[in-house]
This record gives sequence, C-alpha cells and structure tokens, in this order.
Amino acid sequence: RNTTALISCRTWMREDDSEQTYEYDLSRFSDTIINTFDLVCEDKEMVAHAQSTYMVGILFGALLGGVFSDWFGRRTILLTFTVFLLMFGVSASFAQTFAVFLLLRFLVAFSMMGIFTTGFVYIIEQMGGKWRAFYGVCYGTFFSIGFSTLPAIAYFVNSWRKLELCIILPCVLFGSFYFLIPESPRWLLSQKREKEAREIVKKICRRNKRDYKDSFPLTDQNVNISESSGKKATVLDLFRTPRLRWRTLNLYYNWFVISMIYYGLSLNSGNLGGDLFVNTLIAGSVEFPALIMCVCLVMRSGRRLPLSLSLILGGLACFGTMLFEKGVYTLDWPIVMSAMIGKFFITSSFSIVYIFSAEIFPTVLRTTGVGTASMCARFGSISAPYLSFYGIQVYKYLPIVCFGATSILAGLLALLLPETMGKSLPNTLAESEVFGTSADNNEPDKAADEDDSRKEIASKN
Repeated sequence: RNTTALISCRTWMREDDSEQTYEYDLSRFSDTIINTFDLVCEDKEMVAHAQSTYMVGILFGALLGGVFSDWFGRRTILLTFTVFLLMFGVSASFAQTFAVFLLLRFLVAFSMMGIFTTGFVYIIEQMGGKWRAFYGVCYGTFFSIGFSTLPAIAYFVNSWRKLELCIILPCVLFGSFYFLIPESPRWLLSQKREKEAREIVKKICRRNKRDYKDSFPLTDQNVNISESSGKKATVLDLFRTPRLRWRTLNLYYNWFVISMIYYGLSLNSGNLGGDLFVNTLIAGSVEFPALIMCVCLVMRSGRRLPLSLSLILGGLACFGTMLFEKGVYTLDWPIVMSAMIGKFFITSSFSIVYIFSAEIFPTVLRTTGVGTASMCARFGSISAPYLSFYGIQVYKYLPIVCFGATSILAGLLALLLPETMGKSLPNTLAESEVFGTSADNNEPDKAADEDDSRKEIASKN
C-alpha cells in the first residue's frame, strides 16, 4: 500500500461512534457504486475491475450464446437469455456487497450479449441482397439509441440502484418476440429440419403475396448444408483449413482493436475535460451519423474498403488528440472533437465488421463465428479500462498511441479479406474456404442485390 496515499485519504474520513466512513461529494450523484462500496484510496482500482468484469461477462455471453444458438436455435436462445437478463438485472440493483454486485454484473453482461449476438445473426439470415447490410446496420442503431438516452436518464435518476432498474425493466417487452417471430429457416435447414423450414417459408410467402413453389424450391441438394461427415461443426473447424483460418484470425484481431478503442473512448469521456454528461451525450449522438454513413457505404462500396478506411481514419483521429493540451481551450473542445471523430469512425467500423463477419462465416458456424469474434472483442474491451487507468500513469499519451497504432494496422489487414457484397452467404465450411477466390462460383453481380431473399433461404448447390 502507498502510505502517502493512505494519509491523504484519511483527510476525507469521518469518525463516528460506530465506524470510520468517508465523506463523498454527493452534489452530482446521490448514490454510486463508489460511495456504496467505498471504492476509494487503496480500493480505487476496484472501479476498473467492475467495468472489466462486465466485459468478461460479455466475452462469455458472446461465445456461449453463439454456440448455444447454433445448437438449439436462434429463437430458443433469445427467450432463454431474456429471462436470465431480467432475473440477474433486477437482482443486481439490490446487491449489498461488492462481490455480489460483480457476480450479478457478470451475469447481466453474459445474458445481454447472448441476446445481442443471436439477434444480429437472426436478422442477417432472414435478409437477402442489399437489405442484409441495411438491416444489419439498423440493428446496431438501437444500441446507439440506448447509449444516447443513458446520460439523460442518469441526469434525472441520480442513484445507481434506481438507474439499474430503469434500464432493466423495459426488457420485459423482449419476451413478446417469441410469439411474433419464427425460428430461422436457414438454421432449420442446417439441422436438416426441412419440413419446419418449409412451413415457415410458406407463411413468409403468403404474407408477401408470393408463390411458394416458384420462389423457394427447397430441393434435397439445397437442404444438405450440414457437413457430409454428419458431425456437428465446432469452433475448431474454423482453423482446420489455411484460408479460413487466416480470415478468422484477421477478423478476430479487427474485433479486438475496434472494441478496445470503442470502449476506451467511451469510458474515457470523463477524462477528456468538459462536462461528463455532455461528453457522454456527444459520444452517443455521434454514432447516428456514423451509422448513416455506414449504411450508404456498405450498400454502395461493399464491406472491405469502408472497414479499412474507417479504421485508418479512426486511428489518425486518436493521434489528433495528442496535438492539444488539456485546460487550454474552453471545455477542451479540440480534444473532445478529435476523440469524437475517432469515435465516429470506430462506430462505423463496428457495424461493418459485424456484417462482414456474418457474411464470411458459414451457416453451420455463423453464430459461433460471430460469437467467438465478439469474444475477442471483449478481450479488447476488458483491456480498455486498465489501459486507460495504468497507461496514463506511465505516459499520458500511451492509451492514445495504442489506440491509434492498432487501429491503423487493423485497417491495413482488413484489405486482405474477401469482398462479400452481392454474394450469397456460404453455408458449409468448404464453401467458406473458397469464398472470394477463383474457385468460388459465387461471383457478385447486380442481380444479387435485387434478390428477393430466395438465395438467402434456399441454399446454393
């Protein structure tokens, strides 16, 4: 322990008849986890642990949620994890010890990420042609809406326990989707459950006033998306062949870097200077134009080049924050602006890499692939609070240098991935291995972008 630090801390302690307690500034928040659990002085590092524990929960939620979704179906896992989220979220708001709070925070993150990853893959599997990218990005806008709404809610609800309830209770509405949406036909086909898939596709055709026989001929060859060995595919299969292995590792690195910078900039809003609520609001609001730009780019220019440019420009913007000294300008606006420009491009790259990954991984391992990629992202987000907390003690610009350099490298590596725009999703591991090469018969054309989803539900030979 640092003795000098402890002496300084004691100046803020109040002694009464029963115990020693700290005096806190409650002018902004009446109740925080810091004053509830006394996370100050020698325990101040616990704040970083609280955030990293949440990210660890997201890591396992992305991994196991994806695996379970590929095993048991998208719809079943969505409902199961929604129940978990409500149960653990409400319990967290009543936690009486920091250890219990950390455990419940882990479980909340685990449940939330299982829902988010499975829901995203479900949407991607329902859409065809250009609409796959459009709705994939739209899915991410709701995350941005929540991000932008949070500072306003926190401004009026100044107790962390009440804030937790305000965030969790609306999730009750999630349960209604189970009665509104069917299981993914593509997943049913991958499990050789052709009859159920046909019934769902017939309902889709009726609602869209389309003829089933003409639009969706599900032949025996189409249904055979599972690997010929009959064995259930596992995450290890992503590393068995050289090309798919390289692409998987490339995507994993991209996810790691994007998440590290995204959360690093978001969590660092209070250290940029200016007002905490304003900075957080700006950080959330900047995501909307980023997503609009993302939609335009991925529908016109594909996935690879926009991802690369977003990462490179985001990295350069991070370096831009080093050009200005804190405290010189009003509200430190040049530093905040540079950081928000970086956040703008990183947000765009986050949306693109979700779509890109879902289109590169095969159906038999799509949710597992996206889930494990998201797991790598959590290693990045776990490192973000520690990099910000400890890195600045070594060199004040060390976190920014790490963010900028890794982002530019990720942008260059993204150029080595295959373009997926206008192509049908690969179904098998074999199709993924040759995807985007001269051996791939699935060449992009304009007709694919106007596809009415036939190719996305009926598998290719």
